[in-house]
Amino acid sequence: MRAHATGRSSFRQHNPVAGRAAPRPPRHRPGRLHRSAHARPAGRLHQDQVHLPAAWLPGLARRPSRRPRPGRRPAHRPHRCHRRRTRLPPASEERPPRPQHHRHLPVSHRRLLRPPRPRQAPGPPRTRRAPHRPRALDARRTRRYVRHAQLTASARDKAIALLPYYAGLRISEVIGLDLADVRLSARKGELRICGKGRDGGKIRLLPVHADLRQALTDWLQARAGWKGAGTHAAVFLNHRGGRLSDRAARDIITGLGDAVGLNDDPTGPFSPHVLRHTFAIQLIRDGKDPILVAELLGHGSLDTTRRYALPTEADKAAALDALITDH
Repeated sequence: MRAHATGRSSFRQHNPVAGRAAPRPPRHRPGRLHRSAHARPAGRLHQDQVHLPAAWLPGLARRPSRRPRPGRRPAHRPHRCHRRRTRLPPASEERPPRPQHHRHLPVSHRRLLRPPRPRQAPGPPRTRRAPHRPRALDARRTRRYVRHAQLTASARDKAIALLPYYAGLRISEVIGLDLADVRLSARKGELRICGKGRDGGKIRLLPVHADLRQALTDWLQARAGWKGAGTHAAVFLNHRGGRLSDRAARDIITGLGDAVGLNDDPTGPFSPHVLRHTFAIQLIRDGKDPILVAELLGHGSLDTTRRYALPTEADKAAALDALITDH
C-alpha cells in the first residue's frame, strides 16, 4: 500500500463510495513542507537506511532523478544534495548496494568496520639473552693508564681522567660537578654526585680517594687562573670560560688510553665507562658487599650490580683446580 505524498494515507481514496467524489488534496499549511516536485514521499525509505539489494526496489532504482527548473529554488535543497550523494546504481548491474552507514561515523571509528587482518603464523620463540660481564681493564692495564695520566696529563685532564676510576663516576657526572659539590680537606674529601634520572637524579655522597684528592686539589688551585673561574660554578672549564662538554671530556680520556695501547683489545673500544666498570669489578672481586658497591655506583637495582660478579673464563678454569685427584 503506497502512502500519500503528504505522508498520510486516505482511507476514502482507496475505498471510494459509489456516487461520492474523492476528497481534494489538503491545502498548504504553514510549518509543513509544500507538495512539490522536489518533495520526497514520507513513506519512501532511503536505501542506505534499509540495507536491501537494489533488485528488490526496481521502481526506486529506475526512477530518474528530478532536477529543478532553471531559475527556481528547490523546496528541499538538503534532500536533493543527499540524494545526489547516495545515487543508486542502474538496475542492470548486478551488485549489492554499498552500505552508507559508515559515512555518518567519525573517521576514527571507521576502522572498526574494516575486515580483520589475517593472523600471521607465530614466529620462533624469543630466546632471552644471557647477561654478559661488562668489559673492564685488568690490573696491568689499569696501572699503566693511571701512571700515564699522573705523569703526562695537565692538572685539569688528570682530574678528569682519574674520576671515573677512583670514584666510579659516569662521564656526565664528571662534567656536571660544581664547586659546591667538592669538599676537600687535608686528610679527607667528599663529593656530592647528582646521578641520572628524573628530577635531577639520585643524590649520593662519595668519599674521595687519596690520589684523587691530590689531583682535585691541584686542579682547583690552577683553575683560579682560567677564564670564567670567577663567574662560572662548573669545576671543569673549557678555554672559553664555560663548562666542559661531554665530547671534550671523552676525548681527553680516550686520548690517554690510546697513548698506552688500551684500544688494542678486540673485545671492544676503550671508553670512560670502561673505567667505571673496572672500579666496580675490582671492588666486587675484592669481596665488598654488592649493596655497598651499588650505593657507590648509584644503581637503583641490585640486578645491575650483579653483572659485575659474573665469573670470567679464567675463574671457571681456576675453580676446576680445587677438585681432588688421585695423583
